[in-house]
Amino acid sequence: MDAVIVLLILLFVLLAIGVPVGFAIGGATMISMFFFSDLNMVVNAQYCYSGIFSFTVMAIPYFMLAGTIMSTGGIARRIVDFASALIDFVTGALGCVSMLACMFFGALTGSGMATTSAIGGMMIPEMKRKGYDSSYAATLVCFGGIVGPIIPPSLSFVLYGASTKTSVPDLFKAGIIPGVMIGLVFLMVNIIICKRTGTEVHKPELGPGGERIPMIQFWKERLHRVGKATKDGFWALLSPFIILGGIYSGFFTPTEAAAVSVVYSIIVSLFVYHDMTWKDLYKTFVSAAVLNGVTSFLLGTSTVFSTFMTFEQVPQMITNFMANLSDSPVVLLLVINVFLLIVGCILLRFSKFSGRQEEAHQINAACEAYRDEVSSEAAQYDMSKYVDLILAVMMQESSGQGTDPMQSSEGAYNTRYPQQPNGITDPSYSISCGIQELKYALDKAGCTGPTDLSKIRLALQAYNFGADSYFAYLEENGQTVWTAQSAQAFAQMASGGTQRDEDDPLHDPAGPWDYGDQYYPDHVLRYYHLDNNS
Repeated sequence: MDAVIVLLILLFVLLAIGVPVGFAIGGATMISMFFFSDLNMVVNAQYCYSGIFSFTVMAIPYFMLAGTIMSTGGIARRIVDFASALIDFVTGALGCVSMLACMFFGALTGSGMATTSAIGGMMIPEMKRKGYDSSYAATLVCFGGIVGPIIPPSLSFVLYGASTKTSVPDLFKAGIIPGVMIGLVFLMVNIIICKRTGTEVHKPELGPGGERIPMIQFWKERLHRVGKATKDGFWALLSPFIILGGIYSGFFTPTEAAAVSVVYSIIVSLFVYHDMTWKDLYKTFVSAAVLNGVTSFLLGTSTVFSTFMTFEQVPQMITNFMANLSDSPVVLLLVINVFLLIVGCILLRFSKFSGRQEEAHQINAACEAYRDEVSSEAAQYDMSKYVDLILAVMMQESSGQGTDPMQSSEGAYNTRYPQQPNGITDPSYSISCGIQELKYALDKAGCTGPTDLSKIRLALQAYNFGADSYFAYLEENGQTVWTAQSAQAFAQMASGGTQRDEDDPLHDPAGPWDYGDQYYPDHVLRYYHLDNNS
């Protein structure tokens, strides 16, 4: 018993001083075992290995990899678009879309971490722009990440099945109805909270003359939009049917299904949607390898921890205590959940996650001061849904300073002022020309909306380089997506092979060739807050 007390004290001390969870669990266990137990220390290695050496557990890295690929390969975006088409007409629409998208994405990946990362990266900034409290928006997506692993396939069910020798397909079947019900409850709670707080309150759809759109017309347009989103996201939405259908039909095991989901997501991202390049795929594999390394280490040390607790007869003591506490299963479940809640709060309080913190890039006050004018001008060119993108461009170009905030003097739409740097001396005219330039580039790129980041990247680079010449170059070389390599190749050609000096302040941030900004899409999108992992 002394060993257990020392183990728990050491664990909480290590967590409190910021030691990563895996090292805290493994370190506390080994110290307690060495000084207060007769067990051979070789047990640590044996059980750490046995904790991850399991055919069933192999499903975890595969599902994590699939989730990472889907979040960067255009599948996550199409799921969000589909969810938006289904439910974005209610109060708290963005919150409901986030929750519904988490449910769909969870059914694709089985990973709460991948679900929260993919959906949160796209939806949290949008919810903040619509007036949602930042903490509420983050909490909502986190709850969505909880729902995702309940709806099969589920990494939690895989782990539980592997540790208790329970049939994983049976666990998957048991999770469908509870997962859907929990998700629907969260949807309703979000609607109620948004109504009480006045956040994104739904207003009746109005026609161009201010008249209310008839219900039949509304639903007709809604069904058309759902059909379009279904068609666009067909291959993404087909994934859970392939995975779960294969498992329940006995065609493949859950682990094999995880491998199938990886192959399927690669094929769809690379060859169907064309939203991922081979370089992006390499980065995705590296990212997934790091994540799975951390997860596997944590799983191994946790196995050693639980084994040591078993040797010390802690489970038996807990069982006897619970049996003496009550005979009611309901009471026992409540006690267990309260205990897990307390432990979870402690772990959340003391555990610290290492890693590089991304610098926050926000639209400054000078650019925000132009929002109303940008919105008014954008409406004239059917660009209202791209207001935030326009402001992101302005932020990158000038930070809202000077008489040419969009830096559109050298563009084709400037017919009033000299076509030279800062030739425009009227900020309103600069905004008008810049919006037209951006619209032209977006149309040439075939952009489908403000979340179509692959096409937006193309359009942004064209805005910087000159749309006609850049798109002509891409067509000549058979390229349809933006890459840093193609941008540099174009800049090399356009500059006549002239390189920037290494001491040139633009050499690193804008690229080696003396023409434009070869990393312009990334520089703009850091202010757009929709693509943090591409």
